[in-house]
Amino acid sequence: MKNTMTACILAMGTALAQADNAPMAPVMQEPVAAGQTWTYKRVLKTPAGTSESRTIFRAGQGPGGALVAESMPAALTGRPTLWHQGPTIGNDSCMIDVFGTGSLGIINSCTTTFVPGMDWTTENQIQGKRVFQRYEVLDTEYITVAAGSFNAIKIEALWETAGATGSRPTHKVTYWYAPETRAMAKVHRQFLNSKGAIESEATEELEGFRQTIAR
Repeated sequence: MKNTMTACILAMGTALAQADNAPMAPVMQEPVAAGQTWTYKRVLKTPAGTSESRTIFRAGQGPGGALVAESMPAALTGRPTLWHQGPTIGNDSCMIDVFGTGSLGIINSCTTTFVPGMDWTTENQIQGKRVFQRYEVLDTEYITVAAGSFNAIKIEALWETAGATGSRPTHKVTYWYAPETRAMAKVHRQFLNSKGAIESEATEELEGFRQTIAR
C-alpha cells in the first residue's frame, strides 16, 4: 500500500515547500551545512535548439544565520562576483533540488526512508493558479554522472495546473537523489504545452560536490 502525504508549497515558481506529514523512519544522515557546494551541467532543449550551461550552488549563511541556497554561473568562478541568494534551506534538510530550490515537499528528509510505491502530493498558488505536484518513489537505480557513481533513489513527479475546465499537466520530472551528496545526482524535466505535448526539456547532471559538515 502506498504512503500518501499532503503539503503546502511555501515558495513561488519551482521552489518546493516541505510537507507537514512526511513519512518518518530512523535513518541517520547529516543535514545540509554551510560551505557545501554542488556543480551542475544543464542541457536545455527547445524548438530553437540546444544550449548548455554550468552552475555552482552552495549553502550559505543568510539573515539571522539561516542557511540559504546561493548560485553563480561556473564561468565566473574566482572572480569578484556576488552570489545570487535564493530561498532558505531547512535546518533538517538532507535533500535539495537546487534548480527547483526545494525538497520535493518533504520535511525531516534526514530521517525519511524512501521505499518504492511511496507517494505524496503538494499544492501551491503559482502566478495566481493552483498547482498540484504529485511525487512517487519508483525504485533505486545505479547511475553514473561526472561527479561519480551512486545508488540513487528514483522519484517521478507530475505537475498539474488547475483551470476552468479542470487540471492539465505542465511538468513531468524524474529525479535521481543521491543521499551522500544531499542533492540530486541527475534531474530530467519535461515542460508541457497546453495540449500536453513536450515543449522543451532540461537535463541536469551533477559534475562535482563538496560536503563540509559543520559540527
